[in-house]
Amino acid sequence: MCTAGTGRRGVAVTILHVLLLLPKCLVSEWCGANNPARFTAAAQVLGITLASIRSCEDFKGQYMKYDYLWKQDLNQTLQDFLEANGTKNADGSREDPPLSKFEEQIQKYK
Repeated sequence: MCTAGTGRRGVAVTILHVLLLLPKCLVSEWCGANNPARFTAAAQVLGITLASIRSCEDFKGQYMKYDYLWKQDLNQTLQDFLEANGTKNADGSREDPPLSKFEEQIQKYK
């Protein structure tokens, strides 16, 4: 489960801190002299970190197919829809599309 609530930058910084900490534990006295358990612990931390990264990427991937919803200009998208589906009157005014056209668009997201 992706538990990082601080956004992409927060996750990246946390992972960087963990990865920078591992070499210190492996090659120095910082984590205790001649402690073979530190290699196992380092491998576990690295495994958990990489699994968390994969989990977060998978979670994010579920929403990327909808990224156009927050990347497109919503006002322009609405105007394009109204122009493409509305009708133009003889006097030059425009009629909004029928509700069925709106419903058709809404059904795409259900």
